[in-house]
Amino acid sequence: MRAPARPALLPALLAMGAIALAAVDLRLPLCALPLCVVYGRYYRRIDGLLTIVAIVGGITVAEFHARHDDRVAMRLSFDTPIGQPFERDWTIRLTHNCRTLGDELWGCRGRSRGVAVHLEIVTRSATEIARLASLTRGSRVRLWARATISPDWRPPQPLKLRSKSSRLLVLLQQPQRPISRWRQQGLSRAAQLWRSPLFGALLFGERLPADEPAVQQLRRVGLSHLLAISGLHLSLIYGLLAILLWRAVAGGGGARLLQAISLALLVPLVGAGLPVQRAAALAGWMLIGSQLYRRGDALNSLALVALAMVTLDPSRLQQPGFCFSVTATAAILLVGRRGIGRASVAATIATMPLSAYFFGQLVPLAALVNLVALPLLAPLLACGYLAVMTNSDALASIAAQLLELLLQIAAAADHLPGTPWFVSPPTLLVTLSTLALCGLGALGSRLCRWLAAGALFALFLGVPPKAVDPPQATILDVGQGQAVLWHDADGRTLIDSGGQGWGRWDPGERVVAPWLLQRGWRRLDRLILSHGDADHAQGAFALLDRIAVETLWLPAGWQHHPRLYRLASE
Repeated sequence: MRAPARPALLPALLAMGAIALAAVDLRLPLCALPLCVVYGRYYRRIDGLLTIVAIVGGITVAEFHARHDDRVAMRLSFDTPIGQPFERDWTIRLTHNCRTLGDELWGCRGRSRGVAVHLEIVTRSATEIARLASLTRGSRVRLWARATISPDWRPPQPLKLRSKSSRLLVLLQQPQRPISRWRQQGLSRAAQLWRSPLFGALLFGERLPADEPAVQQLRRVGLSHLLAISGLHLSLIYGLLAILLWRAVAGGGGARLLQAISLALLVPLVGAGLPVQRAAALAGWMLIGSQLYRRGDALNSLALVALAMVTLDPSRLQQPGFCFSVTATAAILLVGRRGIGRASVAATIATMPLSAYFFGQLVPLAALVNLVALPLLAPLLACGYLAVMTNSDALASIAAQLLELLLQIAAAADHLPGTPWFVSPPTLLVTLSTLALCGLGALGSRLCRWLAAGALFALFLGVPPKAVDPPQATILDVGQGQAVLWHDADGRTLIDSGGQGWGRWDPGERVVAPWLLQRGWRRLDRLILSHGDADHAQGAFALLDRIAVETLWLPAGWQHHPRLYRLASE
């Protein structure tokens, strides 16, 4: 039997699939064992023993990390009440900068005793706000906070903490690494050059609030990946450095050494997110192969890098950034050098199942929008970084104009029909099966191409409408507020739509619309709003974007209420 061109590709995919499925149900990867062995013996394309080793290895990794997470949860819950709120002293190392969540509320993310924590801090004075804003990633803080450990909580789920005052927070240590200081100086200079916070995300990987209007618009048209430092950004920057350094040292091992050093410095400077880690690991792997005069297959190397990252931390398979980065890169590598248009279409099609699974939405025109917007990214990054390094107002002005043009493209695409198309999120098994069909189709299987096209079309259609014997009333849990669905012979009526979500999220987007889509209900006969307060009507904005409403009923005097007037005008 001839040796495969990419020997690590299939074992890595099987191992990662086993890790993902074992977290849901251990029986799922075990059921795949005989199918893979039969397929390998019948077609003689894969070794049956290798498939067994890959799947069993994936199950072993998943079980090892699951038991480790159980030990972490047991250690944290020791001497603490389960299911009841408690207060204690916490020492936390921040993994993200602090940001505002709304009126008098700030949020931080970090780790404490090996557990991810989401911290909410109430602050009222301008002095305390400035102190929280100065906290950067890598800072160690100590504070008194309130938490609740539910009986079903397990890492890597974050533990939610809440502190009633920022005065209870004590700074223990600021990051002393030079790269951290350089990054903070770059962020400060970017804030001085541009008023828009988008440049902090574009240039240095700063996280933006999900309710930022520009972020929401870019997400709706399939351009949100431009705001997250990813392999695309790193490739552009690293490619420029490679050209400059190669000419500076006239090629050879000296240039590769300088490329490796610049890569190691560049990763923490731009945020070191999961897509950046994936791109840096792949670039480092290819550099090592080049130094050893071994030219490997890029797709084979990507599979090895992804498997290594997942083996170290299986929770990465649950993070959209990692999954989108690996899948889009694999699609582009499969297409090869066939032009930016085909690469954009391939990446869009390959990430459609992930978009439906993580976000419950599809953007059919994302490939076309990316084809128009991506050429602006390279000059935008070049002008942005040069403006920060030289403090040049002229370059900053050019970068601002390019960003404005990018936002105008997103605004124009946002008015096109079907951007986005909201769907019911598929199950993990359906998502993995669709991805496998897309991959096999790209590798040359004509049958899998047709099956993948059918699966993607089924994602667009969503689940068939669920039949309900009327009359029936359903009360949805939207936190503070109300959302009641009444289903009778006259159709479906929603009374109020929620809106506060305990002050941190939009129940219309996160609860009401997904609940309707999961039942195949894309249309409401009536939406009745009892009054215009946020806890009853704020969720209607997201609901109207996702669900067709035949009739909107508003209370008397709605034209004098700003929120109800905005809803009526939409």
